[in-house]
Amino acid sequence: MLTPLLTLLRRSPRNVRKPRRPPNPSEAARTLEYEFNMLGVALEECRKQSPPYGDLALEAFLLHARNLVGFFRGSSGRDDILAIDWLKTPTTFSLPILNKTLSDIDKLLGHPSYSRGKRHRTWRYDAMYLELAGNWRTFLKQLAIDEPNYRKLFK
Repeated sequence: MLTPLLTLLRRSPRNVRKPRRPPNPSEAARTLEYEFNMLGVALEECRKQSPPYGDLALEAFLLHARNLVGFFRGSSGRDDILAIDWLKTPTTFSLPILNKTLSDIDKLLGHPSYSRGKRHRTWRYDAMYLELAGNWRTFLKQLAIDEPNYRKLFK
């Protein structure tokens, strides 16, 4: 009973750490581009592969999706790269699909559990990708306004 409550508290906006300047912006930009690019590669593989390789592609896709959700939503992790570190203007990143499926993603990618099978679903990876891609464009557009020198670090 306490575990779901703790999970909710960990994900609540008040537990997002305060913004800070990226300590190594070029390296962080490369990391973020890697996450987004690999999300796209995994999406392509999800579309064309059947099990077991399709399952591998799905897990890779969900892993990169989860990483990008953390970037956009924020976290309490001191070392995490967050969108709020890069932008001066408060920016909202809409993630309705991913917010609904994040607990299923966490359960699938986490250690084996009795409830994992109950979470088997048809994943809407195209919709999830479009949601993240839209937020990525929003981030880059706002970054160009707020921090043009940082924007130049991204392709």
